Amino acid sequence: MASLVTGGTGFIGKRLIDRLLDRNETVFVLVRERSLPALQQLIATRWQQKADLIQPLTGDICQPLAGISTDQLETLKSQLQRVYHLAALYDLNMSDAEADRINITGTRNVVQLCNALGCPLHHVSSIAVTGGQYRGRFTEAMFDEGQSLQHPYYRTKFDSEALVRAEAQVPFHIYRPGIVVGDSRTGEMDKLDGPYYLFPLLLMLRSLPRRLPLIGLDAGRMNLVPVDYVASALDAISHQDDLPGNCFHLVAQRDLKVCEVMNLFARSAGAPTFAALLPERLSRLLLRGVGASLRHSRYGQVTKQTFFEKTRMPASALDVLDWYTTFDAHEAEAVLQPLGITCPDPADYADTLWRYWQLNLAPKRQHKNKHHKKPRWTPEIKGKRVLITGASSGIGKALALQLARKGATVLLVARSAEKLEDVRCEIRLAGGSAFAYPCDLTVEEDVKKLITQLDAEPPVDMLVNNAGRSIRRSLSHSCDRLHDFERTMQLNYFGALRITLGLLPRMRQERNGHIIHVSSVGVPVHSPRFAAYLASKAAFDEFSRVAAGEMRQDNIHFSIIYMPLVRTSMIAPTESYKHTPALSPESAANLIVRTIQRRPARVMNGFSRSMQLLHGLTPKLGVRALNLGYRYTSGTAGRPAQGNAASDQT
Repeated sequence: MASLVTGGTGFIGKRLIDRLLDRNETVFVLVRERSLPALQQLIATRWQQKADLIQPLTGDICQPLAGISTDQLETLKSQLQRVYHLAALYDLNMSDAEADRINITGTRNVVQLCNALGCPLHHVSSIAVTGGQYRGRFTEAMFDEGQSLQHPYYRTKFDSEALVRAEAQVPFHIYRPGIVVGDSRTGEMDKLDGPYYLFPLLLMLRSLPRRLPLIGLDAGRMNLVPVDYVASALDAISHQDDLPGNCFHLVAQRDLKVCEVMNLFARSAGAPTFAALLPERLSRLLLRGVGASLRHSRYGQVTKQTFFEKTRMPASALDVLDWYTTFDAHEAEAVLQPLGITCPDPADYADTLWRYWQLNLAPKRQHKNKHHKKPRWTPEIKGKRVLITGASSGIGKALALQLARKGATVLLVARSAEKLEDVRCEIRLAGGSAFAYPCDLTVEEDVKKLITQLDAEPPVDMLVNNAGRSIRRSLSHSCDRLHDFERTMQLNYFGALRITLGLLPRMRQERNGHIIHVSSVGVPVHSPRFAAYLASKAAFDEFSRVAAGEMRQDNIHFSIIYMPLVRTSMIAPTESYKHTPALSPESAANLIVRTIQRRPARVMNGFSRSMQLLHGLTPKLGVRALNLGYRYTSGTAGRPAQGNAASDQT
């Protein structure tokens, strides 16, 4: 099967192609010659694994037959099952001539192409065809209701849909998405629209007390739909046969008043919310009065310029605040609900959208507000590829489950193939994404094979060096046991080093990476009876510190976690630890997740910091304190020390 997509490098187009490739369909992507580099970049990064299914097609929807030659037309006739027309111009500051050329002439040429191919057309329109002023519920069967179409975008989307209805000689479906916002899972967005115009205003409102009740206008409604829902719905409906209708509203189940939208994101921004609304009739009068003042009075022009400069909102966005149409989506829901595809409620993903906007799209100058600290987070974990060593049990297993629930792709590494498969199946059954890589990190050839396999796959974003071997034995009973030191170094230092050095070249090439080393609280404390274990952990600590200084220019970060005692199989052989306070594996995994999100250089608790300070300021007193603890706990010189060894590289 094969499809042709116009606007394939656009916001919705990229995600539609993702879903077509998941169906293993061949996708012809129609792009102008100057847009070919952008498409090739997407193929090399986003669609690398299925690049053979992407067929770039040079053309131009503003030319007859969309710029497709006669020879190309004959080739496409025998292959195509459908055409998706997404290419359009959307800009609130667009001119009539530019809107006509792309949205109307472009659609006419795509319809002409479909007629010549004899291929069904899937045309992406917009709820903008209603003009926003229609009072009442607009159904999928409605189209020309005599509505006002004041803006060039509204008019050209209406005219292009009318053109499809009048001139298409092939079966066609029309899709009317609501106001498309970022991905509900990641927040990813590449253009500002709808509620995003209100975000700079929310940043300005953050200077007010959060509990200050505001009074707003009961003016306008917004129907917000995340782009992932639009792409999934478009893909699903277009692959259904014999549908009764040919127009589908891809909208949320409820329309929100503008002040309700403001309140949703105000909570995420830490700004005050609207506690009450003025009556609708009064609100409309005030809104229109303000609009007239801004357009015609000299003072209004100055105010308008200042306001729109500060908020970066186009003046024509005021028209969106005066929308009153609501939408019915029975036809779309009848197809999508049996497939399990539903539009998420904006309240469920408002935080995600705000966070992505503030980190990636907010005006830089807004972060200079002295009253607000820079957010202590990095981009979402969702979609990241995280490799975890020692992932078959204990901390590693708990971490893998947590990261998978947050949307990461988890790469599981440990010696036991059977235990790894159990963890992988548990993650998959819960709806997560995980892959198992049995590997003994102490064997150089095993690690080389693993790195070769990983190099053929998408890059690893984060590495968690969690696998470790612990030995508890005093030095008085270790003088003839050099192999204790060799065993801990082989896994805790050389094992971690092998996989880190193997992944670093790809991370440097991608200019992206985060390496987390799970060290021990005993390193800054210098805990007695753990010389072999702590020496191996401290060796990789020092490597991480040196590497952090060298690799920062390549956007590669290193974090060291001085992990407190955790109740895992590693500490089980030590009798005294059965009554010692310890973290659960889940709590330890939470600590690692926070480290992934915030990327600190070092993480240690208060006790570790105090002991580190003691050793730094008064080394002799620190030694005496350690010796006192050694002598009056189990395993002193008078009582033979218990030797315990355990490994978390199961």
